[in-house]
Amino acid sequence: MQINRLQIINIINNVQRRQQGHLMQYRILSRIAELYLSRFMLFVAQVNCINRSTGWINVI
Repeated sequence: MQINRLQIINIINNVQRRQQGHLMQYRILSRIAELYLSRFMLFVAQVNCINRSTGWINVI
């Protein structure tokens, strides 16, 4: 099987493009995770405040 230089260059470009795509996906996912985590931490803080003020809600 013969592979010429153009095919090799195409393969390399495809691999690089795929890696960049994964990087973008990873960045977006980590950003979403950060947002969810910050919202969750806010929720936990609010629940703790409610728990301290009323003593009704017990969330572990």
